Amino acid sequence: MSITSDIFYDKIVTSIKKPPNERTIDEIEEICPWFVGKVKFFSNLKSDIVKDIIKNCEFSERETDDIIIRQFEEGDCFYIILSGQVSIYVNTELVHDDQEVVHQQDEFVPAVKHSVERKATNREKCGNYVISFGTGASFGELALINKDCIRNATVIADRKTHLAVINRATYNRSLKDVHEADFKKRTEFINKCPLFNGWIQSLKKQAAMSLVQTDFPFEANLVRQEEPVNGLLFIISGQAQVSVDILKHPKQYPNLKLAAYSVTSTYMDDHKLIHTENPNYPVRRMGYIVNERRSALKKIDLCIIGPGTILGEFEYGFNLKTYMQTAICIEPTSAYILGGRNFERLIQSRRNPDGSKQIREIAERNILYRINRPIDSKIPLFRCLVKQIYEANLQLQEEQREKALANRNKIKSERTKGLFEPTSRNQRQQQQERMKGSNKSLLQQVNF
Repeated sequence: MSITSDIFYDKIVTSIKKPPNERTIDEIEEICPWFVGKVKFFSNLKSDIVKDIIKNCEFSERETDDIIIRQFEEGDCFYIILSGQVSIYVNTELVHDDQEVVHQQDEFVPAVKHSVERKATNREKCGNYVISFGTGASFGELALINKDCIRNATVIADRKTHLAVINRATYNRSLKDVHEADFKKRTEFINKCPLFNGWIQSLKKQAAMSLVQTDFPFEANLVRQEEPVNGLLFIISGQAQVSVDILKHPKQYPNLKLAAYSVTSTYMDDHKLIHTENPNYPVRRMGYIVNERRSALKKIDLCIIGPGTILGEFEYGFNLKTYMQTAICIEPTSAYILGGRNFERLIQSRRNPDGSKQIREIAERNILYRINRPIDSKIPLFRCLVKQIYEANLQLQEEQREKALANRNKIKSERTKGLFEPTSRNQRQQQQERMKGSNKSLLQQVNF
């Protein structure tokens, strides 16, 4: 911050440290633009609502490692970060009713709610790290939306942090309708998306909570080939052009052993072309055609995508660490983003045993659909992935046949054994007696 901004920030802190009835209209009018500019969701609110929040919020200062919110507590307020940074942790393996949770809380958490004395001496006990938030972000509102008022995450201060605390009364009056409508919209999206079919309700709820709606302008990159995969992007409006550079794939995915594009034959053809005596052939500089063809391969337009498309599903489904294609907006586009850390903790949860299998099946189904299109069928990476699917299916079928054959042989062996060998002690005794009787009868016939 500059000296001027430091002075203005101090004025903001001084104002909201006062009791609400001592904050003047002029003070609120003066600091209102700062809140609208810094706090993300304030930009969509009416000025009267923003002023109501500024007038009635409370100031809170937290030190490094202070636990601001603990997962499974009851919540009665939410927070806006004025300065500093916090980190979010979620334990997806436990549910609110688990006795283990109660024991953990009794072990090292004071009973006083929202106490600034609570310290995170070992953050691993708080669950998996999800994301960090800085100035302008808000957190804790979900507990005010939920009927049970239970916190879904633990929030810890990473450094000295100033917070504006909005109580339930102010929230219900100013923000509840807005947040409820937004959360309902995200929840409905999760419930309709095939990727989340079969997920338990608590994980669906966490997925909805983790979605972030983002708007992209014309010509913005939704994803870019070669960049590390960092979550899923669900297009909800707008369109984008998908293109691919097949020259990059062999280096991106060396374990797939894709054949690198060779220009040797093209180079030789150009060399012959230049030295030909046929006057009908145009003379071109050495390598011109090669470069021309390379440029064409660097950007192959595959398709235009729109609402319903999930970017990142192929990468997660086939365990690819970088994006295999680029998607550029051809009109303003809106999308939900489910960050990589959030998605990975949800899909790897022990309460979601089929999560990884499910996204792979979706990716396989979609790549098999795309390979039928002429342009996609020419992409070596796509052909390689389809080959893997067929080989895996053949191997599975062979294993199933061998298993079925082994079961048939086992059943046949047991039936055959049952024909010649008594299966019980009584049966064996009866057979022995019959044999003795037969032998005795035979001896009598011989003596006679």
